[in-house]
Amino acid sequence: MLTPLLDYFDVESRPMTAIGWTRSRSAAILRRLTAGDTLTHEALDDETNRPAAGFLRALLVFTEVLPPRNSELDDTIAWLAHRLRSLQPQNQMIVRRYAVWHVLRRANRRPHRPATRQHARQRLLLATRLMSWLESEGDQLSNLSQETFDRWLATGPPARAEIRDFVRWARRQGLVGGLLVPLRRHRRPSEFLSTDQRWATLRRCTVDVTLPLNLRVAGALLLLFALGPTALVTIRIEQIVRRGDHVELLVGRTPIQLPEALADLVLQQRQAAELTNTRWLFPGKNPGRHVDPNSLAVRIKQRLDLGVRPSRNAALAHLAKELPVPVLADYLGLAHSTAAQWAELVEHQWTEYISLRRDGNSATAAGNPAWFE
Repeated sequence: MLTPLLDYFDVESRPMTAIGWTRSRSAAILRRLTAGDTLTHEALDDETNRPAAGFLRALLVFTEVLPPRNSELDDTIAWLAHRLRSLQPQNQMIVRRYAVWHVLRRANRRPHRPATRQHARQRLLLATRLMSWLESEGDQLSNLSQETFDRWLATGPPARAEIRDFVRWARRQGLVGGLLVPLRRHRRPSEFLSTDQRWATLRRCTVDVTLPLNLRVAGALLLLFALGPTALVTIRIEQIVRRGDHVELLVGRTPIQLPEALADLVLQQRQAAELTNTRWLFPGKNPGRHVDPNSLAVRIKQRLDLGVRPSRNAALAHLAKELPVPVLADYLGLAHSTAAQWAELVEHQWTEYISLRRDGNSATAAGNPAWFE
């Protein structure tokens, strides 16, 4: 049954690697589960050491000792259980009902992408945080007033407005009164990386060999083509294609021809990824899995001093100025309405720039990071 694990560790060629792994916490979990004949996904869900259990699960699925789960959402209940332990039993039951009968049921009807699970978990976290806050206030959901609810909304980030989904569900279940949740206003993008910093960091990504290769590639693709962490980590190596003397990347409907310096880096990253026996361009620590998008965002910030949002906004604005809307949408896989909104934003910014120049305020315009080259 476990013979594929021996092949994975290549015991004959690298015996010390296999011996080292047998001393790990993942191996300890494996010994315990096999001794009890309970080597299942459900048993792994119950493990308290989640990183070790996660690595073991990925390893067993990758080597086909365990079958893949039906959905990336299958571990969400176990993930939620660890976050509900601090809540009172009745509140645990409410959030669990919300998860099983509403959030996950709806998510399972949609195409499964990394963003699907992330979106579901964000909603469950919001519900958990609201219930935890009510307990700290000595209150409960059935008594929640509009005034108290507004106070919770006002003392947190704008994303708390997404609690609307939980409130609507709770109202249908008769768990809460007629609370009103204000709509979250989607403002025009306001955070932009300056042109100088964008090009300086892009140059650093292409020439600084002291940086990890995967960060150089990720940073360059973010700065040039506005590919955020989720889009980056879900690139498969077959999306990188060499055609004659150039290299193409397919993320939308039309291949993107990569600049020569970036093409060399991407091919190096593809070669490194192929050595891990995975299909992801950015493989993670767990066998067969890509790197976590949140972890990648953190490393981009730490090593390249880049915020994802301002970097992506600056790249999208530059592309929207250079490319027609249909071409932009096809290259990046954007909805045409999204591409049109960016084109409209850039045109609006350019009109304001011309107006400022006419009024003799060019210095002010040039110093504003919202102005693009």
